[in-house]
Amino acid sequence: MTPDVLLRLANQIEAANRTDLAESHESATVPLSNVLAYVRALSWCYQAAHWQTRGSTFYADHLLFERLYKETDAQVDGLAEKAVGLAISVSSAAVDPVDQSTFVAVVKQICGTDTSATSCAPRMLAAEKAFLAEFMPAIMLGLEHTGHLTDGLENALQGLMDEHESFVYLLEQRCKA
Repeated sequence: MTPDVLLRLANQIEAANRTDLAESHESATVPLSNVLAYVRALSWCYQAAHWQTRGSTFYADHLLFERLYKETDAQVDGLAEKAVGLAISVSSAAVDPVDQSTFVAVVKQICGTDTSATSCAPRMLAAEKAFLAEFMPAIMLGLEHTGHLTDGLENALQGLMDEHESFVYLLEQRCKA
């Protein structure tokens, strides 16, 4: 096959597998805003755990939570840019400060009433498992159902989930200690 035929075939396959990017993605920004709020909440909780850690495992926990909050901070930036990019024809509602203030409610849900340093790792492990097993599958299904799950968006969200699977592993190892 010639390069022109391959390019035309790739374009036909791509067009069949994604929604038209020119159409409004306003309804896609709502789930992305929710993902962004959840990941921001995780980052905040990891940073608080980094500051609050105490006891014989202080140094290891301090470094673990620092790694996790720095990685989630980077994810927040990438998600926000993706959300704004998909909503460029509509607005940047997905990253509106008022809309994003909901992440504080997610922080409260993750932390509950026990914010002691000793409960950080098990609490964060439970939040990560819920993120992967319940929250993200529902988001992905909703985006797919509405036709807003482009190949690129699916890849970005799957990559996010892959990173959080690594977080689960690290937190499980910490909880065994």
